[in-house]
Amino acid sequence: FFVFSILYCQSSYANYKSPKLSYTPPKLNWATRLVWFYAFALAIIYGYLAPIFSFMSMAASTMYGNLIQWGGKPNHLLVPTGFLHDWYRDQGPDWLLDAFGGGFIRIDAYNSTEFYSQLDGADISDDQPEHARAILAATGSSGKYYEFYASRNYYDRKEDHAATALTAFDNKNSVAAGTTKFVFPAYELRRVLYLARNRETDFSIQYIHLPEHLHTLTQWRDFQAPRTISFIVKDGIAICESVGTTSDDILPCDHGETALLPPPPQWLRSLYHPYPLPLLDGVGDNFVCTT
Repeated sequence: FFVFSILYCQSSYANYKSPKLSYTPPKLNWATRLVWFYAFALAIIYGYLAPIFSFMSMAASTMYGNLIQWGGKPNHLLVPTGFLHDWYRDQGPDWLLDAFGGGFIRIDAYNSTEFYSQLDGADISDDQPEHARAILAATGSSGKYYEFYASRNYYDRKEDHAATALTAFDNKNSVAAGTTKFVFPAYELRRVLYLARNRETDFSIQYIHLPEHLHTLTQWRDFQAPRTISFIVKDGIAICESVGTTSDDILPCDHGETALLPPPPQWLRSLYHPYPLPLLDGVGDNFVCTT
């Protein structure tokens, strides 16, 4: 934003020629031109390409625009979005596979305070003014509002986190069981699992892998998977099982199962926080309001 401010202020005077002062702007030398070029390129990448390439959900130019950044059918009028998750779903350089590989996950149940803080715990719908929720409901929206920004950016900053709307009205830290299904990239499961395994000795999650041909919230919500992955950590020991539709159809997870993969590297965890998509009943394919 600082770079944007400088560019904006300088652009107001770049081609200004005062008839009274007879001022002619000086010619820019090669070093200044180079700085301008890289500043302009940075502004374009940050402001436009990062959201389009699905690498930035928060503080983006698409904020509040309900732009589908990954997984769903692109809803932008002019440009495609989310294609990196298709290009690098199964193959590519390791650092791109870390961020965009593995497809999409639907988490069906969990009992974990860390998963709650990143998913259901970001729901602050009840803290919004009643008339605002009524307006949202009248438009066919779910009326839900999730503050994923604070739940991720302030996760390790206790004083800042305590001052956000996530905890300003009530204390949700003791809640562990989730009540909503969510969809997110495989990367996000690995990222939150890293948080949970560092802070909890006992927790459990159940999730499925979504087929590549499904693209809408309704399809994701209604899909009946032939197998569910159950990942349980008890006293620090992890147990991963692939559970079929019958109680006796239980197999150990493959070594390449998402929950058994190492966490994403630290530099990537610091930069990339894709927002999950809650799968709510009665709202069709409408996306919820998030920030």
